[in-house]
Amino acid sequence: MDFKDWLESTKGRFSSLCDKEKTETLHHLLELCGSEQLSFLVQVYLPTTCQVDFFAVLPNELSHKIINYLDVSSAFNSRLVKDLRTMSLKTVNKTWNRLVTDCISLWSRLIWEAGMRQPLKITRNHVHTLAKRISRNRHMADRKSIREEIVKAANVNVTYLYLNGNMLAIGGEDRFVYIWNIRVNELEKVIAAHSIADLNFDKEYLYTASYDNSAAVWSFATESMYCLYAGHINGVMSIDVNREDNLVLTGSADYTVKVWDFHSGHMLNSFSNIHFGWVKKVKFLEKLKGDRHLVISSDAKGNIFIWTFQFEHNWSNEVDILKHLQSFVSPIIFNDKTFCVVLKSAESTKCTDESINYFSIENLDTRPTFKLLKSKRIRNIKDKLLIDAGRRFAVFMVNELDAINLQTYFYIYDIDREDILQRIQVPKDRCEGVAPVPILGDRDWLDGFTDNNQPNLLFISVERQFVTLHYLSHNNKV
Repeated sequence: MDFKDWLESTKGRFSSLCDKEKTETLHHLLELCGSEQLSFLVQVYLPTTCQVDFFAVLPNELSHKIINYLDVSSAFNSRLVKDLRTMSLKTVNKTWNRLVTDCISLWSRLIWEAGMRQPLKITRNHVHTLAKRISRNRHMADRKSIREEIVKAANVNVTYLYLNGNMLAIGGEDRFVYIWNIRVNELEKVIAAHSIADLNFDKEYLYTASYDNSAAVWSFATESMYCLYAGHINGVMSIDVNREDNLVLTGSADYTVKVWDFHSGHMLNSFSNIHFGWVKKVKFLEKLKGDRHLVISSDAKGNIFIWTFQFEHNWSNEVDILKHLQSFVSPIIFNDKTFCVVLKSAESTKCTDESINYFSIENLDTRPTFKLLKSKRIRNIKDKLLIDAGRRFAVFMVNELDAINLQTYFYIYDIDREDILQRIQVPKDRCEGVAPVPILGDRDWLDGFTDNNQPNLLFISVERQFVTLHYLSHNNKV
């Protein structure tokens, strides 16, 4: 029997049933329906045929079951949610009010799917906020919604970028570092430094690691060198500073990690037995009992170490090692002794191939070790470079061949959903030539969207002497 014959036979049998039997049959059929059928029922059939508030006569359990089949897109196109979105007005329908108040699971799921952080308590006001968040997510992929401001940062090619609040540090081939206030688009400081492999800064000092085998601290007050740290025999690739204990930590292409006195430049420790590749990243994590300092470091061979040292005694205690194959990507380190890294292979962990993995550092009082918190697959993004990441989103840069041209895109990846949130095209003329990798602007949204952390400055890119700030247009701001 084909479908048409079966349908006619079923209709005939159904019409012969009494009202009670028809109702029971309908109930069982609804239980068998999936999202496509229930969406059709909610959005097409009932609104166009009944023109009534049919949810008012349904049991709450059945109403919530139907509502929870809606995804973000269909929910905000449905008559139901269009009515719910008007509840900020005085004309509140009591049935809709009851449903939206009771059906917490729907709003909790929709908020999660839109990449928003879960509020402590979900109220009707979140419906309107959620609608705006979904609209903003769509605008992020539209080049017309991105406004560009171009700054001629220097008279030579730009080699390095570092953003701290409204202040942007720009390293140039001329070995100068230019400090720009991007809020007012003004050059505030110029430091005659050296070639830049890594830098960061605070209100008082600029900290630089250089290919000239040295690191240095520069005073903003005098715009001159405060202290030089010389002793590596190859380029210094990373620098971190502990101002509380006046320590400077450097990692070098000579495979060593060194600890220096902040004020005198005297070398306190040199560790040559930890890494056997270029040391790409070093960072102080925490001061432990007994004046021990916990450090994380990574190298170009793909090894990540956590270890401790005491600067009064020239010793180190190798604590734990994590091996991976994404050799030239350093871990993203958070402030709560956690970090994430893209892994292509993991011999000693349960991580899957092509995944982004989050680790915490545990057992600080005894033997600190890595603990895997979560591992999420990275789907449908090939030849990617991790630019930045938070606990909810990661941003990858991908070069794709579009027709005959190579085009650069930023992929915003929803880690928890293991899906691409948006794909944003980087303007072609900003990708040509040798330039540092673009950096993110606002970063707080990487942990999930809130009412107050919508990205305004999306990213910063470089073309030769020009730095481009890419903003979301203000008329799309949530």
